Amino acid sequence: TGEVDARGRKGGKGGDAMKKSGDHATMLEQHERREQRPRAVGTAVAVPAPASAQSPSAAGRVLHYIVCVVHAFLLAFCVREASSEGDSTRSYRRGLNAAALIFVLEALAHAVAPMPHLSVTVMVFVSVTFTISPLADGARPMPSLSMGTMPVLAVAWLLAMRILSYPELVTALYGTDSLRPYHLIVMFLGSVYLCTALERSGFLHTAALKVVTRFGRSPWGLFWALGCFSGTLTVLIPDDIVTMTLTPITIRMCQLLNLPEIPYLFSQFFAGNIWAVTLVTGNPTNVLLAEDLKDTFVSFAGRMGIPGIAAGLTSFFLMWLTNRKAVNASYAEKREGGSIGALLGSPASSGSSDGKHSLEVESESELGGTEAGREAGAGDKGHFTYQGIFCLLRVVAATAFCALESVHGLPVYLVVLVMGLASFLIDAILSFQGAMDVLRHMPWELFSFVTGFLVLAEAMSVTGISLYMAQVFMMSPGSRNVAYISGFVT
Repeated sequence: TGEVDARGRKGGKGGDAMKKSGDHATMLEQHERREQRPRAVGTAVAVPAPASAQSPSAAGRVLHYIVCVVHAFLLAFCVREASSEGDSTRSYRRGLNAAALIFVLEALAHAVAPMPHLSVTVMVFVSVTFTISPLADGARPMPSLSMGTMPVLAVAWLLAMRILSYPELVTALYGTDSLRPYHLIVMFLGSVYLCTALERSGFLHTAALKVVTRFGRSPWGLFWALGCFSGTLTVLIPDDIVTMTLTPITIRMCQLLNLPEIPYLFSQFFAGNIWAVTLVTGNPTNVLLAEDLKDTFVSFAGRMGIPGIAAGLTSFFLMWLTNRKAVNASYAEKREGGSIGALLGSPASSGSSDGKHSLEVESESELGGTEAGREAGAGDKGHFTYQGIFCLLRVVAATAFCALESVHGLPVYLVVLVMGLASFLIDAILSFQGAMDVLRHMPWELFSFVTGFLVLAEAMSVTGISLYMAQVFMMSPGSRNVAYISGFVT
């Protein structure tokens, strides 16, 4: 109860010891003591609703809840506009007006009846909604309402309304001695450059093309090949890059072969995300987990290797179980039509030895290839280039250096950052235009997305939301069921 009263301090902000001190180091020590306060094992943590929710009058609370219902309708309207196929400029303008109205109404509600935990919840839902259903103006160069802008705007709103203080903002990014969130951002920066350079070199596109031509003689062969290819890549490079690179290729491939897109996309998505838990480099968030557990690269692989492999194989079985009807139906349709061999360029069915080459030429231009990849392979279509191989070797070298963490003593995030910076300098020396092309195509919106949600997570903590959820979902901390409950809640 004392912890919630100390952290849910929005109702009496002036009495907050952290804000009074104004000292950065003192603030971090206080935050760490709160986070590491020991509790008796096997006893439930008594966490009431956030204290700030008790200060407004009953009428004020009702009014604030009514405003939240209005927010829900406005967010549903934004989702509807994002899914509409009408004028993108009109949809963007309507979404922008709805988002602005949400910020204004919530500011007024907070001024009348301060309920910080409710305001933070609204900002989280706003950020998630526009992440899932972004809105962009296709006619004018206007900032989109997406994961690159809305989380940052939500954080700025919380700071402007003094629901979140500057020391708490610093804490959200700097963390404690046992957990440094900025390490995630630093590693993400280095790994994204390495992987974007690999994608722009055309290597991943060529590799996906060869998978299609080699295993695409049947829908099931292509289904398993995409899953294995995605799972293999994500062990070495972050799953976000794998997904962003292979998704347009998979969609275009299914369109060309007249196959259902959903089974093949989910084969790629599940494999790419689940197999990423096996190594630290598979997902940037693994870095935070490894640091909290004091794991090295090797010890993390030893801890997560067997669970990762078990989860990956289980996902393959479940993908077969849930998609077998759709894939079998497409396979039967292809056999009846007798066209799969021609579509996939089979020499046996096309009667020409040029069948495979024709698929490669067509796929090179239509399976979602990047301009950089086409330029790199313009003289040798369907083959790996020296630039692509060099970019792959850099990724493999970064993974190998991370595996030797116990030898050189450098943390994983620092190794990846140094490799990314060194790769950028090498690329700039060899081709400054090529290095700038990689920077332009890096998913910069992911950085603001990750940073914004790190701060929103801290806002959930300081307003008591996290502890309140802990009480609701974990009634028996001394039970083994906590592992399962926390997993499902996550």
